[in-house]
Amino acid sequence: MDTTSIVNTLFSGIFVFLALGLCIFVHELGHFLVAKWRGLHVIAFSMGFKKVWGFKYGGVEYRIGCIPFGGYVELPQIDGSGEPKDEDGNPLPRVSPLDKILTAFAGPFCNLLLGAAFATVIWIWGMPSESPQMSKIEVAQVEEASPEYAAGLRTGDVIETVNGRTFNCTWREFVEEVIFNIGKVELGVRRGDDSLTISYTPAENEKKIPGEKIAYPFFSPRIPVVVKPLKGSSAAKAGIMENDIITAVDGRSVRDAREFSEILDNSQGNPLALTVSRNGRTIEIPGIVADKTEGAPEFYRIGVQYSPELPLSIVDVAADSPARAAGIEPGDIVLEINGIKIEAANFFFDEIQRSKEGAISMKISRGDRTIEVKDMHARLHQFRDIGLQFAYYQYPSPAKLLVKTLDMTYKTLRGIFSKRSKLKARNLSGPIGIVHNVSKIVYTGNLTAAIYFLAFISYSLAIFNLLPIPILDGGHIAIACVEATIGRPVPERMLKPVYTVMVVLLIGLMLFVTYYDILRVAREFR
Repeated sequence: MDTTSIVNTLFSGIFVFLALGLCIFVHELGHFLVAKWRGLHVIAFSMGFKKVWGFKYGGVEYRIGCIPFGGYVELPQIDGSGEPKDEDGNPLPRVSPLDKILTAFAGPFCNLLLGAAFATVIWIWGMPSESPQMSKIEVAQVEEASPEYAAGLRTGDVIETVNGRTFNCTWREFVEEVIFNIGKVELGVRRGDDSLTISYTPAENEKKIPGEKIAYPFFSPRIPVVVKPLKGSSAAKAGIMENDIITAVDGRSVRDAREFSEILDNSQGNPLALTVSRNGRTIEIPGIVADKTEGAPEFYRIGVQYSPELPLSIVDVAADSPARAAGIEPGDIVLEINGIKIEAANFFFDEIQRSKEGAISMKISRGDRTIEVKDMHARLHQFRDIGLQFAYYQYPSPAKLLVKTLDMTYKTLRGIFSKRSKLKARNLSGPIGIVHNVSKIVYTGNLTAAIYFLAFISYSLAIFNLLPIPILDGGHIAIACVEATIGRPVPERMLKPVYTVMVVLLIGLMLFVTYYDILRVAREFR
């Protein structure tokens, strides 16, 4: 690991530790401040569980725990499962239902405020996106062995509606619509002058997201390549302007930003002619040369994306690539390369590097057939650019992000409890998954995306804690409402078994989610 990687790793770790710690601290601080305001007895304020250090000030013990995933404020008068007592076992007076409601609600409310603060940063600065907002999606490729293809979806079709509704969303949001869908998906499609309805039941797509068993679409979109030239770059000098859409290179249409980057990388310094759409007009910009990216590595490629684990499955094949010319298709499973059985995914890449521009042979499984690919030659891949940024940014307001978080929470719970959904509890993420995902985002230097994720986490923490489940804040609020209605505390003999059961269930859920988080992290390291 080089110095830059070490610095990035350390920075990522510190950022995640402080940011997630802030989410927890703000939540507990809300409980603490309102409890003090309402005159409740506070035994302890702890960051983390299982105390390893602490000190007492003003009658409150401030603690640090060795298990960092959470925190708590110890408030015996909020717990309705028995007579409230202080740290020395002395009885404490009961507090009113209003005091309980205000104190319990304060934690989630502070998370809402923190989430809004994070979201305001995104609202002002914007967040990079993988695509622009699209009201129509042109299908660039469909896997033949897929439910979408079997239902009649074809390359070139233009999707105009999903389940009878129009849309204006990014590709990621469109994918989420499919993943969270219950039952069949209905796509309103335009093919030439004809309007069609493609109805299908989504299937698990292990090739796209291995191990998750979710219904990621088996087709890919043609995403407009919206660009912004850097000042003084080759693109700017050639006349490319901000929000231009690159539609073709040397007369060949471009599917998305990744394919455009591939074309630049494979240009070998030859002049390129770009076709640009600007405010509805088509403009030809000839003679642009893509320069090598300084300091970027060089390696050999055949133009495929493949699964990170065995069996090694081809996920995508680039246009005008050696793999496409050799007849390799998405969904193919590579069994051998150069006569050697593939026993690790990284061996596939290493063998291509060893072969350089020499002949490569493969044995491929396609359905019930075995296909031999011979005399394929890799190309030297050099990163090249003309000084463009892809201008895909979103500016969601704090309120819009909160609504989206509520919507995704509802759809997640609905999907988990529905037999007709591919979404399951195994797809949830716990503390390990959250830390891992935020760390990856920060490591790549995309701080705005990390802040967006933290806003989502803070909002989610508020929503989760407001669920009317005993031992959560929402449970305390619900019980306090019952107390206010019946005019007396809920009997301990009724609450204690419920608390016990819920503690066991939540610990079980946490262990279950953590197990799958560990599997995800292990898959990525492999």
